[in-house]
Amino acid sequence: MTAPPQPDRNCVAHHCIALCTRQDGAHLDICLAAITAQVQMSALKVSLVLVENSHHRTCDRIISQLKQRNIFHSLSYMTEPNPGIPAARNTSIDEALRLKADWIIFIDDDEFPETGWLQNLTAARRQFSADVYHGPVRLLYPPNQPKWLQLKSFDGGQHGSYLSTAATNNTMVSRRIFCTTTGLGLRFDNAYRFTGGSDVALFYMATKRGAKIRWVANAIVNERQDGERLKSEWLARRSQRIAANAVHRHMSERPIRSILKTATTVLRLSTEVIAYSVLYVSKRAVSLTHQPANITKHLDRQNEIRFRLQVRQAKISGYIRGIVRRPPQPYLVTKGHTPPGYQSPAP
Repeated sequence: MTAPPQPDRNCVAHHCIALCTRQDGAHLDICLAAITAQVQMSALKVSLVLVENSHHRTCDRIISQLKQRNIFHSLSYMTEPNPGIPAARNTSIDEALRLKADWIIFIDDDEFPETGWLQNLTAARRQFSADVYHGPVRLLYPPNQPKWLQLKSFDGGQHGSYLSTAATNNTMVSRRIFCTTTGLGLRFDNAYRFTGGSDVALFYMATKRGAKIRWVANAIVNERQDGERLKSEWLARRSQRIAANAVHRHMSERPIRSILKTATTVLRLSTEVIAYSVLYVSKRAVSLTHQPANITKHLDRQNEIRFRLQVRQAKISGYIRGIVRRPPQPYLVTKGHTPPGYQSPAP
């Protein structure tokens, strides 16, 4: 059997995997196990930075085990007490730059990469030039989850396609995006700490300033959908948040154009709300006054209509909240934690 390649400590390109977490040990263990296996089988120079967004350290055990295995070129573990994912990400960036990383790889702690992820992501640099490389996140649902109650994974198109922005859920970023002396000096905006969307905003800013983002179709990570993410209420709130963040971001750039475009979208969605309301009432009336031949299928269709109605109402609410610059704050409470001394603004 051929021995796995040993990491090349003198490799020119230094990759640093930046991972932020908060009291999510079960998911984190799976994520780190998958990452470690791929690093161990590669000849890349890879460091790991783990930032816990908390006052408390809960990852000492797993970090100690990783250090004993001596797989990573460097391994850093620190806490970031300021609440919010932008602060944690910025801490990981500062540490990666201190380690003189050439490329920073972001992945979420509730994801796990498929075989070949690290190799394919880093190999993309030799295939096409860019400052940011973004790969797919495959959403894994239980087999009994209705198709209409499943999010579609983002598809960036053909391998190597240009993107206008990206997320940090599966992304490799050149140090020049963050370096303050020789690059753009960008950081994640703490204004998004409880609303989400700081990653999309940062990469939009990067492309506006000339950075290139390319799609790496074969660098895949998986994310299991469970708990609240299987419920229609959570999906509707997500739609509201995304709509609000998009409008909020564009309002700071082109307010008049953003208001006009949002008004048109709200009008279209309002028309769809009326149509789905009528359809739902009719389906509901049939189920109450008659016995459909296939009651299970009928009720499933009825629930689907109600969900699509719910999503459109949530989007309208989100667009309006974005216009008035009061986006929802779903991350204000994280794992049951409310930042001390923080008072939620009036809705």
